[in-house]
Amino acid sequence: MESAQSQFEGADSRASGLHKQLTAVQTQLGDVQETLAEETKQKLAALARVRQGDEELAALREQIEEDEDSKKTLETKIASLSSQVVFSLFIIKNRARGRKIKFVMPLPSLDGV
Repeated sequence: MESAQSQFEGADSRASGLHKQLTAVQTQLGDVQETLAEETKQKLAALARVRQGDEELAALREQIEEDEDSKKTLETKIASLSSQVVFSLFIIKNRARGRKIKFVMPLPSLDGV
């Protein structure tokens, strides 16, 4: 009987030790799961910030492109107006001197300006 009692006590001791190990492993698993959940949350937040940054960058690029188109349009208008001003000054200067100017080509219209 002593041997059965001794075996029972040994098995009980091993079971108790295994239970402690199981509890420790479960605690570690919980810690790892919490860490994983926090890291996942941080990664999702970082991805959201990157996505937002990409959208802002795309909007800024589009605005730059629109601004460049507007700049080209304005430069073309300025060049046209500048040419018309120079031409008008040429006519005014020559009329002031009493010169008649004969044009071979029709004069450009100033209506659109």
